[in-house]
Amino acid sequence: MADRAGLSRPSTKEVVDELTELGWVEEVSPAPGTMGRPARRYRFRADAGHLVGVDIGAHNVRAALADLDGNVLAETRRSARPDAPLDERSTAIERAVASCLDLGGMTMADLWMVAVGTTGLLTSEGRVMLSAGITAWKDLDLAGLLGEMFPCRVLIENDSRLAALAETRRGVARGARDVVFLHVGRRRGTGLIIDGKLHRGFGAAAGEIVMLPETRWTTAPEDLNNAAVVPEGTPVEDAAGYTLAAAGNGDPAALEAVDRHVEKLAIGTAAAVLMLDPEIVVLGVVSPVRPTCCCRLCAAVWRRSAYGCRDYADPIWGTSAWRSAP
Repeated sequence: MADRAGLSRPSTKEVVDELTELGWVEEVSPAPGTMGRPARRYRFRADAGHLVGVDIGAHNVRAALADLDGNVLAETRRSARPDAPLDERSTAIERAVASCLDLGGMTMADLWMVAVGTTGLLTSEGRVMLSAGITAWKDLDLAGLLGEMFPCRVLIENDSRLAALAETRRGVARGARDVVFLHVGRRRGTGLIIDGKLHRGFGAAAGEIVMLPETRWTTAPEDLNNAAVVPEGTPVEDAAGYTLAAAGNGDPAALEAVDRHVEKLAIGTAAAVLMLDPEIVVLGVVSPVRPTCCCRLCAAVWRRSAYGCRDYADPIWGTSAWRSAP
């Protein structure tokens, strides 16, 4: 432990003793079969504290209760409307978190922190400057609102950026230093990891390619939602999934719709790939046919970039399954 921490043995013991007093670690029994004086062994107490992660999307509010090691103990979800007034969405947030705590047998007093991911352009202070998905979010002091709602520390970040960070910690991009994450759900978003760190940019707008009209990312979902294979009367929230599933089964009309869709995605994606030259591009989608979209998007980006005419290494492509569309 001292070697890995780069500290002397006495200093390491002082740190461990302090962490033990705080309840973060505890001593465990020596390993069986140890010869001579056994080394002292400790374990991290993941159950010493708990936190809640909240995903505030345009259509849903999801909450997850976890221990300090990220093990999810309970999850809840509440529906919402993109045009819902602020008080209605605030109520959905409170109820989602309260239900999550009830399922985990805990109360607000047990929380150490609440981490929130949401759509929109956010400042480092937690103010939403702009949100195309949630109309009530514009110029909102979200940090102040949630700070009054919860008695613990509240952290707020753009959801695509949090997803990018999560992929490097526990997902398909684990260990990668330069990553482009593409959020492909009911809307489009991008998260960037540069040299192992989340990149927000000077004005917190890094990766907001969707704001560039030439990419046509705002209209890209229509290619999937309005595809000929979607049965009449299908709810809009299910339309894209229906098209993607049909494409996975080889339906020509669905594949054509997917191709139109990825050609639009490829414009912004190629720009991000050429700008950052990432080690891996992660496609975060909600679909059982992720490889279909991933392969087509990879090919479209390759055609639009300079990777096909130079000796540089192509980035790796990966997919990440999300449980439901935010």
